[in-house]
Amino acid sequence: MLQSVFGFDGQIHLENQVSSQRFDLTTGEAKTVIPTAENMSAVFGKDGVETEIQVGQMRQTLGKPGFDWLFNKH
Repeated sequence: MLQSVFGFDGQIHLENQVSSQRFDLTTGEAKTVIPTAENMSAVFGKDGVETEIQVGQMRQTLGKPGFDWLFNKH
């Protein structure tokens, strides 16, 4: 799924997620996303393991300020 992400840092990124692999096509970073509960995921990346909550088009990483807006590309 290709999507644009307006991050809490004010930058726009282009992401592609295939199965459990999320690729940031803007920075080249790759993460593994494992669903853990209804709207929560464990995200494994270069910074270690983080917990994400996604509600609708908003995604927040616990312990970090702000949230990301997700805009799906069709």
